[in-house]
Amino acid sequence: MLNGVEYYFSNSIRVEKNNGYLIEFCPDNTCELYKASRAASFEQLVEFFYLYTYYFSQYYVLTKWRKEKESTEIARKILSKYRFAQCKSKIEIQDAKCIVKTLAGKNFIELYQVRNDEKERNLVKIDLEEAEK
Repeated sequence: MLNGVEYYFSNSIRVEKNNGYLIEFCPDNTCELYKASRAASFEQLVEFFYLYTYYFSQYYVLTKWRKEKESTEIARKILSKYRFAQCKSKIEIQDAKCIVKTLAGKNFIELYQVRNDEKERNLVKIDLEEAEK
């Protein structure tokens, strides 16, 4: 379902499919929340999630997963599917950043950092312009 991510992080992922789509990834005591409007397909949200997680997410637990051959192949397959005219650089990470921003803009996908502090759930929107590895 989530392009192999769930194999490595099955206890860290929650998916909802009502009134739009949501993927919540919580590998430690914080989470990243990927939220799409009904304008996006679930497949588009999954691909956005995969590219962002593979190239930009800062979780330490992703280090080993990123080195897996299958993980890299899936990321490159998604990149090749979504290479838009404006995203054709010769640098893979630049294309990933461009595609993530384009998918978010076209499909109303938002990304949040989630923290649970003193029994309250706090969401802070992540600026995709600041996405860096």
